[in-house]
This record gives sequence, C-alpha cells and structure tokens, in this order.
Amino acid sequence: MADHYPDIDALTSRLPALREAEAVLRSATAAILETLRSGGTIFACGNGGSACDAEHMVGELVKSFELERPVPAALRGELERRYGGAGTDLANRLQTGLRAVSLVSSVGAATAIANDQGADLVYAQQLLALARPGDLLVGFSTSGTSANVVAALRLAAALDVRTVLLTGRRSQGGSPPVAEYVIVAPENATAPVQEYHLAMYHAICLAVERSLFG
Repeated sequence: MADHYPDIDALTSRLPALREAEAVLRSATAAILETLRSGGTIFACGNGGSACDAEHMVGELVKSFELERPVPAALRGELERRYGGAGTDLANRLQTGLRAVSLVSSVGAATAIANDQGADLVYAQQLLALARPGDLLVGFSTSGTSANVVAALRLAAALDVRTVLLTGRRSQGGSPPVAEYVIVAPENATAPVQEYHLAMYHAICLAVERSLFG
C-alpha cells in the first residue's frame, strides 16, 4: 500500500502557493523513503543559506524530529549485556537515525578539493568517494545554476544515484532539468525561496519520519 503523507497535505493547506509543487513533493518524498528502506544514504548540499538548509535537513533525519525513535530492542539488549547500567543509559538516550550525510560539513576535504581541483567540484568529488547506486542526493540552489550543486547532480545521475533539486522560479528557463525531481518554490528572490524550502523539507522529513516510525 502506498504511503499517505498528511504532512504534505498540511503544508499545501497552510501555504496554498505550494499546491503546484505538491505532486513532485510527494514523488520526492517517496523516493527518499525508498532509498532509506533499501539501506541507502541521503546526501545533501548547497551554498550559503542553502548550505545551512542542507545541514538542517540532514539534522532532522539523523535524529528524532518530532516522533520518538527508540533504538531497536536487539541493540538495547546488546548494549546492556556488554555495559550493564551504562548500556541502559546509552540505549535510553540514543535515537534511531536515518542514513543522511551533509556534503557541506567536511571542511578539510572541501577546501582541499577547492584548492586542488576547483570549487565547482567540492560536492561532486565527495559524492564520487561516498555514494553508491541507490543512494539519493538532495541539492539546494535558489537559482538552480550553482556550479558545484549542478556538477554533483550530474555526477549523481552517472552513478545511478537519484536526485532531488529544491530551487526557485528563476531556474525555470530553457535548460533541461538537472535532477529527477525538481521542486520549485513559487518565488524568484533568494530569501522567500529559502523560506519555502524550509517549509518543504520540514514537511518531507516529517512525512519520512511518520512513515518509518509513526
């Protein structure tokens, strides 16, 4: 049975301008869920405020967002068997995480790549090292033309890594889409595009969490 996403329903009810993006929001959410259920990893990248959005989205996945995510009973038992009360404390405070990696976070690798190969490859080179077929990359670019995000999305397609791009209306020109799922915020200016992006990836993360832990 297909997942139902009440958090996306709530999003488009609260922000009716996003109804034109509703179908692709649902499809991207389903792709992210499929990736996670099959043991894949979600990668995310962006620049400036969009880099912060990439970090933020990953943070909502690697730990609890709104729902409880207790560790599996088998892991709890193993921790308690090995470490007694200290293991119980670990099990009580740890939360089941989802496989998600921000390509923004690795300052050492990113600066080495920028210095030696070019700033446009800071995400593509990391993705080449880390990603496997069946993973998924989420790119954030308000213009849709950020060179390092576009390079990573292009490489992802060649690696059989699925792709999602969150962008704004400025990206809707004559160029072919650079991602399998292009989610367009109904604005042109950077600040309102990013405000919509926050609402959209919050709804995606809530829908993912509810589907896996609700």
